Amino acid sequence: MAAYAIRKLMEAKLLSTDYRPIDVRVFPAKGKPVTLMNWHNIDDLYDFGCPHDETIPLRDLCNQLIHSYVFMPLISSKTGPVKSVIFTSDRQRNNSLYEVSLATLSSVLRTMGNDYPSNSEFSFDSRSGDYQVRNWTPSE
Repeated sequence: MAAYAIRKLMEAKLLSTDYRPIDVRVFPAKGKPVTLMNWHNIDDLYDFGCPHDETIPLRDLCNQLIHSYVFMPLISSKTGPVKSVIFTSDRQRNNSLYEVSLATLSSVLRTMGNDYPSNSEFSFDSRSGDYQVRNWTPSE
């Protein structure tokens, strides 16, 4: 729900427009089709032995979460706390699985929740037929 709210605020041009990319870990798909009947068998579907770190735009993170086909918490042990979530969208499910730490998600939510831009710059884009907007606060 938070991802949807952030994306909606972004689309309404109510947040600062210079977002930092989000750090995620990416696990490649093994090549087996991910379906409604097997999506939970993540060990069979994704290669957890070959992760790589990546950064993705905030909007992409929100879209992956909003359209998640796979979404699971990861815990550090059988009784440990949740340390991160793994997810992938309906469109990405056969390509890769993402992991983002709860610390990173918490930081994103805190940043977006405290984002009150006070300055805006509008420039008309003739290709799109609409204005491009840049929002920021004086401290930027």
